[in-house]
Amino acid sequence: IKERARTVSRNVSRRTQCRQALLSPDGAKLACVSGTGEVELIDTSDGTVVWKSETLGKRPMAMHPIIQLMGLGVSALDVRAAVQMAFTPDGSYWLAASNLFGDGEAVIWDTRAARTVPLENSLKLMKQRGFSLLGSGSVLIPPQRQAGESLIVSFPSGVEIDRISLPVARQ
Repeated sequence: IKERARTVSRNVSRRTQCRQALLSPDGAKLACVSGTGEVELIDTSDGTVVWKSETLGKRPMAMHPIIQLMGLGVSALDVRAAVQMAFTPDGSYWLAASNLFGDGEAVIWDTRAARTVPLENSLKLMKQRGFSLLGSGSVLIPPQRQAGESLIVSFPSGVEIDRISLPVARQ
């Protein structure tokens, strides 16, 4: 017997539009970055905001892209860095980081326990460097400069698992 995938549709009402959105693998949570820079994690079953930051999505971009955009007539006040977001494949954690150029902010949210996870040990580097999710229990934190070592870090513990160096491309 062949089973068919079930499609569920839900309406989630918001006061403002999302300029970035990410749905958890199970469809239970929606991460939304509004045009004003607020970041919300929403329970899609009832529209409840379970986590909110008024600063994570308001981080400014690096100066070089801002200068280029200002040349096109865009106000520097309207330019915001993208919020890097990911859900683990099993939906148990949501990770987010913003402003990968220094004074950044990052969060890990445990969706099952409904609480933030402290950024311990090497996970603190997500604030400045960002991350790439490697699966349900680890992230890759890129090097501070183009050449350097990337870290593979477990979470939520923040314990460094490995370091890898990638060759720098020659021009």
